[in-house]
Amino acid sequence: MENFEFLLLSSPQIDCPELFSDFNLNSQQITTLNNELIDNILNLLANLNNYNIKHVLIPGGLFDTCNVRTQTQQKFVEVLAQNNDINFYIAPISSNNNSFKLAYDNNLLKALNLKTWSDNVHIFSSNEYQSFAINKNIFIHGANYNYNFEPKPNLKIDEGLNILLLSIPYGRYYSNNFIFDNHFTYTCNIDQFIEKNVDFIATSSYVENNYTKENNTHILSTANTYITSKAIDEISNVSIVKLSGSPGNYNFNQQKVYDPWRKIINLTINVGSLSSENLVNEIEALCHEVEAVKNSDLIILRLFGNYSIDENDYFKPIINFLNDFYYYEIINEARPDYLAVQFKPDSIQLKYIEEIKNYKKEYANENISRLIPEDPDIQSILDKQHKTIDTSKIIDKALFYGLDALNNKMLRGYNVD
Repeated sequence: MENFEFLLLSSPQIDCPELFSDFNLNSQQITTLNNELIDNILNLLANLNNYNIKHVLIPGGLFDTCNVRTQTQQKFVEVLAQNNDINFYIAPISSNNNSFKLAYDNNLLKALNLKTWSDNVHIFSSNEYQSFAINKNIFIHGANYNYNFEPKPNLKIDEGLNILLLSIPYGRYYSNNFIFDNHFTYTCNIDQFIEKNVDFIATSSYVENNYTKENNTHILSTANTYITSKAIDEISNVSIVKLSGSPGNYNFNQQKVYDPWRKIINLTINVGSLSSENLVNEIEALCHEVEAVKNSDLIILRLFGNYSIDENDYFKPIINFLNDFYYYEIINEARPDYLAVQFKPDSIQLKYIEEIKNYKKEYANENISRLIPEDPDIQSILDKQHKTIDTSKIIDKALFYGLDALNNKMLRGYNVD
């Protein structure tokens, strides 16, 4: 029977400007939020003895290596060194080798007369899988993941408990055109690790929190530390993980650790058939589900679908509710349901609708032949199909913009792609 307990800290992406890119924040607000994140994580790391653990695993690394400031990096060097009875295992992700070295390479830090990482900090610095042995029966595996390539498939599994720190999104396909966080990157086929009987995989996916078990492999995927997704009652970005059992039959247990920094919460709602009051109730219920904290958290609300034009100030109650949060952003792709309205036969609105419908129909008929090329090039078909779909969406948006104007309504902040 083997037992191993550790603190799992999902990649916080410190000093990352893209962390707040979904918000219309000014530079001072971004600086405030970033410094707040730094202070809270430093406070967490400085008080690890409160949790009675001896190992900390950090998939994805601590920093956005392209933007991390020297003063920030040195603060973390110091606080990890102060915890000299705790071992830290860091599997960074980086966009280039030079930025990685400035954050994690002790030889370069020493040459710059900066403090170096202490002996209790174990950094996976190669694009080949490396292993650190906790003891003769427990092994931590990982690699330095680069946005432009996947680590070489040289992972070797030892006899005992094997834990893998995976710092990139995973899937069941291998693709070199997966766009993520505005970087050119790869996803990772996770089947290769399941086939090798890795016992536990901790992955920093940046997308959402999720736990699953496949065969005998436990897979815990956590989003960026500053971002909360669904199911946070069961899965936390910062948690105590306990694995117990024997090879091929380990049990998994996770204890949530309170994370006191603000959360960025993404909500997506179809407004169809919802009255303004019911829509507010839906938003409030979702905020309660993800433990949104008023006056603290940041909300991104995406709305789509059609709502009744009979309701005046449809969005006003929503704004009144969201005003209680630290900051909110509404991405409004919802449209008034003009097509459900019975306009008078001689009204200009009805004539406008008929003209747009005819134009859309003519455009669709004109492009049917373009979707059947003479050559069997699949990419050619897809390119033409996507162009037709995009143009069709623009026509639909023109319909609603025009009807807004004809009904003397102020133009809304629709997103037009």
